[in-house]
Amino acid sequence: MDSIGKIAKPDFIGDKTVGSFVSKAYAAALTIAGLILFAMLIVASFKWMTSGGDFKAKESAQSTMVNAIIGMAIVAVAWSLTVILGQFLGISSNILENITF
Repeated sequence: MDSIGKIAKPDFIGDKTVGSFVSKAYAAALTIAGLILFAMLIVASFKWMTSGGDFKAKESAQSTMVNAIIGMAIVAVAWSLTVILGQFLGISSNILENITF
């Protein structure tokens, strides 16, 4: 009953190590990158649907989609390299633990 009405401090405040902060910041960056990808794909889809046969508008929408997917591929490769280098160098990684769905 004591915890009712109290505001719990965020999870990242209790951890004061640099590695924990970097791991959680990296997980947050991956989440933000995913949200940006989703938003870019929605905007490009809307541009494509409303192009009305205009070739330049359709090309612009396709370019936006391709750029969004390339950007996400770069983020995925960076994440993979981080995990692989962490395993190779023997650094324990909490990146996967901090990504929640």
